[in-house]
Amino acid sequence: MKVEEKFGALRYVNAESGGPPLMVFITIIPLLAAGFYILKQQHWIWMLAGAAIMTAGNAIPLELNSTAVTNASELILLISLWATKFYLDQKRRGVEV
Repeated sequence: MKVEEKFGALRYVNAESGGPPLMVFITIIPLLAAGFYILKQQHWIWMLAGAAIMTAGNAIPLELNSTAVTNASELILLISLWATKFYLDQKRRGVEV
């Protein structure tokens, strides 16, 4: 581990950083699986779409001096998770969505 300053904040990063962020992919695999399951069972694509956008946002290396793209993909994932929960709750209550 080494200390790095980015945008005025100190953080610890892997000294031998290479390749895509492993923890993101460990987290996203169950979300993609759940997204496929919900798509198949409920015909709701948005959880899968949010997880796919999050995966693409973290997997594609961009030479930008900002983490805004990664943060935007995380925001899209959060919105898709919220929308999926809302949708499934409405269906459970018998409300037409």
